[in-house]
Amino acid sequence: MGSRSVENEMKKMIAGPAKAGPYVLCLIVAVSISLAAQTAGWDAKYRAIPNAKNIGEYMKRMSARPHHLGSP
Repeated sequence: MGSRSVENEMKKMIAGPAKAGPYVLCLIVAVSISLAAQTAGWDAKYRAIPNAKNIGEYMKRMSARPHHLGSP
């Protein structure tokens, strides 16, 4: 095998992944967009959980009598 044929084989090996690069990038972007859409729904659900009224009632109940957290 001459050095010219080895060089051509190396170029073919390098060119294969380089040609696939844009397709892989498009796939990654598509998957990222899909995941972002799915997590947006979960984000909205979790943001709705802490209700200020519930937190106020909980704090009143926790501070109604002395407990060890306030002791020296």
